[in-house]
Amino acid sequence: MKKVICFIEKDSKFSTGGMSPDFTNNGKSWSNIGHLKNHLKLFSKKYLYQIYKGTRVWIVEINFKTQQTTTQVYNTLKFYNEYVKKE
Repeated sequence: MKKVICFIEKDSKFSTGGMSPDFTNNGKSWSNIGHLKNHLKLFSKKYLYQIYKGTRVWIVEINFKTQQTTTQVYNTLKFYNEYVKKE
């Protein structure tokens, strides 16, 4: 069994999600990459650049069977340009 956790981080604080996210110690997580992509699709590119400038997308995959964890970290704007905008 695998679990994926996605979140957006800036300066060790995490996005609360929504149209005007705050960055707090207890932010929002998305349970799969598709949900995160759908969240980022809500924003125009210009607005996304304003609110998520300097942030990172973290994608953590936990495989309970093998007890291994894989972590990928992306610049949020690069993640948007490479994985969200094209869909």
